[in-house]
This record gives sequence, C-alpha cells and structure tokens, in this order.
Amino acid sequence: MKAVKDDNYIKLAWPLDKKSYTTPKKDGEYIKAREIFSMMIDGAWLNGEPGMVWLDKINEDNTTPEIGQINATNPCGEQPLLSGESCNLGSINLGNFIEDKEFQEDRFIETIRTWVRF
Repeated sequence: MKAVKDDNYIKLAWPLDKKSYTTPKKDGEYIKAREIFSMMIDGAWLNGEPGMVWLDKINEDNTTPEIGQINATNPCGEQPLLSGESCNLGSINLGNFIEDKEFQEDRFIETIRTWVRF
C-alpha cells in the first residue's frame, strides 16, 4: 500500500520483492502499484473478488505466534493458515435431510449442533 500511496513501481516476480521503485528497472517485470491496485478495486466492484487480506495485520492479532506466522488464507479469506495447513471448512448437504418429501428439522438441528462443536 505504501507503493500505491507513493505512486511507485513494484516488481512482478517470485520470490517476493518487497521493495518499491521510483523508476522501472526493466520493462515487463515492473508495474505501477496503483495500476494493480486499480485492477483489484475494479474486480472487487464488479464481482466481489479479489478479496484483500493484510497478512501483517492478521499476524499482529495471531493468538498462537509461538506456533508460527500466518502465511496465507483459504481461497475466500475466511481462515488464516500457517504454512502446510489446510482449510477444513465443512458443508452440509440439505438434500440429505429430506425424507418422504419432508424436511427432517430435528436431524438437521442435531447435525448443526455437532458441526458447530467440531
């Protein structure tokens, strides 16, 4: 965000180059940070993606820093993850709660209570 604010260039390469530059060093690898930010804002306005997550802010509030630094989130950003962790968000198939054309509310409530505990 500092590169956006300062209207600097950033390098599009891996490993991540966290520096910003006032002038591009080589065409194709460097782009104005504001251009990428504008594309992200346009995408968010059109369809809600890409979401933006600030890992430095997430790590400030990390409740288990002794385990490690949070390096990513699941694709939708709900679950911050340490290196090597997987997202274990679950889903419940509502169709499984229909018997004889009736929704089995008691079974559904029991399932929800169990999954919330997990």
